[in-house]
Amino acid sequence: MNNAKNEIPYFYFMNYLAHALLSFGNEDILVGNLVADFVKGRKKLEAYPKSIQKGIELHRHIDAFTDRHIILKQSISRLKPTQNRYASVVVDIFYDYFLANNWTLYSDESLPAFANKIYGQLERNFDVMPEKVSWVFGRMIADNWLVGYQFEEKIEYTFERLAQRVKYDHNMLRAIDDLMEHKADLNEDFKLFFPDLVVSAKSKLDNLILNE
Repeated sequence: MNNAKNEIPYFYFMNYLAHALLSFGNEDILVGNLVADFVKGRKKLEAYPKSIQKGIELHRHIDAFTDRHIILKQSISRLKPTQNRYASVVVDIFYDYFLANNWTLYSDESLPAFANKIYGQLERNFDVMPEKVSWVFGRMIADNWLVGYQFEEKIEYTFERLAQRVKYDHNMLRAIDDLMEHKADLNEDFKLFFPDLVVSAKSKLDNLILNE
C-alpha cells in the first residue's frame, strides 16, 4: 500500500465490494479478505483461525496484483494532473463504483442480494474480530456501503470525508468532477482490468485451498 494510502483510515478507501466478490462465496475467506487491512504483524494474524488467515493472504495477493497492473497505472495517470499523490486512492474508490455499476457482468446475483448475504456472513463472525473491526463493519451494514458504491452522491460523500483526513494539499473535493470528466475512459479501464484480477484471485484461492 502506498504512502498516500497509509495516511488515511483504511475503511475510507478499501475496495470492500471487490474483495467481497473475490472471496468466491467462501465465508472464512470473505472474513479474512475484508479484515486484512486491519491486520498488522504476525501476532494479529495468528489471532485468527487458519481458514481466515487464508483470506488475509488472498487479500494481500489481490492488492499486489492490482498495484502492478498496467491498466491500473493507466487509470492513475488519467487523474495525476488533478489528484497528484492521491490519484491511486481516488482510483481505488472509483473502481468499486464501476464494479457496482457493471455488476451484472460479474455476478448472476443482484447487488442488493449479494450485499445482504455478505452482511450476514460478517455478522456471524463479529465474535472473532477485535471490537474496532466489528464496529467498522457494523457501520458498513447500517449504511449499506456495498450497495451505496453505485451512487455518485455516496462516492462524493466518501471524498468529503477523506478531505478532512489527508495530511497534504489535495483536490479530493473535485474528485467527483474527475469522475464525470473521465468516466467513459475509466470505465473501459476497469472492464479491461477486472477480468484479469478475477482470474488471478481465483487461481490464488485454489492454490491456498489445495495446500491446506
